[in-house]
Amino acid sequence: WTQRLQIPGQPRVREILHPYDILRAFRTLPQLPKTMAKESKFLELILALVLRQYVLQQCEVIGKRFSFDSTAREYFLQANLYERQVRNIADKEARFEAVQKLHDCLYHGMNYYIFSIIAKEKSPNDGKMFALYCHAAYSLARIDRDGSIHERPIARRLTTKSEVLFLFRQDRGLQARCRADSGFRAQIKSLLGLFRD
Repeated sequence: WTQRLQIPGQPRVREILHPYDILRAFRTLPQLPKTMAKESKFLELILALVLRQYVLQQCEVIGKRFSFDSTAREYFLQANLYERQVRNIADKEARFEAVQKLHDCLYHGMNYYIFSIIAKEKSPNDGKMFALYCHAAYSLARIDRDGSIHERPIARRLTTKSEVLFLFRQDRGLQARCRADSGFRAQIKSLLGLFRD
């Protein structure tokens, strides 16, 4: 199945060393139609097992606790620093380099948040990570290939609402906080309005 998902001309997946090796499977999951609910649950289960195995391996390699949630949070915080720095950089080359770092942090933060949700990690953030994900997805869509940052997102690069809603439904901490906090629920509703159908 993973081999069929490969982009033509790209090497086949022989061994999964990192979740990025099967990133297309994660991208496919929120796009599956409701008629494939059974297959979707099965794929989600397999991906969750792969992610949990990766977490165990990482803990052994680095010799301390590893989680996708905390790694995503670090990327999002780093992106926030780069976002503030970029505004004050006049030199074109230095600015491009900072925008590249901002892009990478946003990209990795989003992916690691998705991994944390699929792996069903317990997050202490009570839905804050979802808000950071939405901000990252919106910001990433504003970055152009030449390193310029637009006021509005580039429509074709903006994450779809169905992908965002998929994560919304999967994030248990977010769901609990939305039920308990009407102000936070309104904030999340406005964030969902940023994304295209």
